[in-house]
Amino acid sequence: MLGHPYLRLNTAVDITIRHEFAMRVRRLRLARNLTQEQLAARAGLAKNFVAMIERRLRSVTLVTAVRISQALDVRLASLIPEGY
Repeated sequence: MLGHPYLRLNTAVDITIRHEFAMRVRRLRLARNLTQEQLAARAGLAKNFVAMIERRLRSVTLVTAVRISQALDVRLASLIPEGY
């Protein structure tokens, strides 16, 4: 058995959400003239982790997503694709 269908990783939806989240974080970071290092410091994250998020190499937890949204001074919903 492959496990519960809702717990499977890297489905097309997972990849779409990760891609859109990464693009929105990068776009907002650049619009605020922040470096990855500055965003990381504001969010209490490692710079390399922010870089990996933007390159879609890492997923984030809900807590991390909230910290990023607060560091960018936006609502969490603005980082997530509409309909999710």
